[in-house]
Amino acid sequence: MAIRFPRGLVVVLLWSMGGLSGMAKEDTAYLAEKTQIYHYRMKGKIRLLFFWVGKDNVGGGTITLSKLSSSAPSSQMKEIEVLFGSKPSRVPGRINRWGYGKERSRWEDADSPLQGTVLKETVFEGFMRQSKENSLSEVHKADGREKAEKRFWYAGTTSVVQPWQAYSEIREFSSTHDFDFSNATAVQCEYQKRLLEGPPDRQRRLANDRSGQGYGSPYGFLTAVQTLIDTIAKQAVREGWQKDLGDAAVTYVYNARPYQLLLKKTVFHETFGLPLEDGEKENFTKVVQAEFQTRRMSDGEDHNFAVWFPLEGSYRAVPIRILDKPRWWLRIELNLVLNERAPGLPDERIAYRETECD
Repeated sequence: MAIRFPRGLVVVLLWSMGGLSGMAKEDTAYLAEKTQIYHYRMKGKIRLLFFWVGKDNVGGGTITLSKLSSSAPSSQMKEIEVLFGSKPSRVPGRINRWGYGKERSRWEDADSPLQGTVLKETVFEGFMRQSKENSLSEVHKADGREKAEKRFWYAGTTSVVQPWQAYSEIREFSSTHDFDFSNATAVQCEYQKRLLEGPPDRQRRLANDRSGQGYGSPYGFLTAVQTLIDTIAKQAVREGWQKDLGDAAVTYVYNARPYQLLLKKTVFHETFGLPLEDGEKENFTKVVQAEFQTRRMSDGEDHNFAVWFPLEGSYRAVPIRILDKPRWWLRIELNLVLNERAPGLPDERIAYRETECD
């Protein structure tokens, strides 16, 4: 499964990579105050000539939302983590594509209490299996070449957005083992080694001069998506949940390039049946289907994806379904996995976040 960032939410990335660039320089200490972990099952469809052929449970992953408390009362930090990938044993040709990343956003109280908090900085760090293929045949060729050479390549990214500038660093690294997304710990350690070995392979910098290529608040992609979803949910409740919400947009920066995240359309479902693995459906009430578009401001390149989220209950404003098309020949659907565990309780499956590398 080929996955690219920042073309949609099936976009991948996350963990504690040891030090967060600009934020690492802060004297303020942050401790986890609240963490919510959501697990997803992946369904993939591949286009063969004029038909789409699909299979369920070909991968999965997690979205983790955290709020961090601060020793400074006027400052707070939020984290969004995403980890998605394919299960090679479930994919024809044993295709292995996955990625992982974390975005932290730092907020401070505004001068006026009526303004709430102001975004001061976002830092994104993550890595993913390199995925430059433009067709399914190229995917198979690249996979065969890596397996023959026993060298599997990743790209690690740090993307920092501050009010006055944005900068990014990309480091390429490899592993002699073909790890999938369930073995994120091992690849995390490989990337930490690469961070210590030397300068990045590529880097970019963008001065925020507001001259057409600049930006307003220092949003990263994941923070922009979460902010827009929260805004839609609040507006829908406040003004009537089936009222036309109109267009909305947030400018964000990734890899020192400004993008726009646009809300193109909202569809309201009084009842929505979330597909379950056994073929049954779980009904949710008052669900918004938000259709988004990302647009790179330098050349207008765009990409569409959709997110479904309820307006009430335990999963209020939480994506229960995500639909993305990262390639013309590939569609990915992520459905929330429901279980008896209440949302937000710790889960042993993210133990890799505490890993110490040799």
